[in-house]
Amino acid sequence: MDTKQLTTEVIRHNTEIATIGESVKSMHHRLDEIKAITSGIQTLAINVETLAVEVSNLAKSFEKSINRIETAQGAQDARIEALEKVPGDKWKKMIGYILAGITSAVIGVLAAKFL
Repeated sequence: MDTKQLTTEVIRHNTEIATIGESVKSMHHRLDEIKAITSGIQTLAINVETLAVEVSNLAKSFEKSINRIETAQGAQDARIEALEKVPGDKWKKMIGYILAGITSAVIGVLAAKFL
């Protein structure tokens, strides 16, 4: 090989090395971008996991609240039903007293006529 060919080969190798160097720089740049994206995805995954736990706790708390409300509603229904019966019971007693009074008066009048 003569000097001209050697020079040509050195220039070609230098060009290839420069091209490879640029490609490596580009790959490092893309790798840095991928690291940033991966970090963002990891943060997002942690946030989603935290959110899922919080939603689960909120659902449990909500269920407990619903159960307390239903229990209180049942007790309130029983109290309201008892309160609604009170006037009806009073009217029944009053009607009973009135009927007893009328019956007593009728019996009294009949007894006075026959005696």
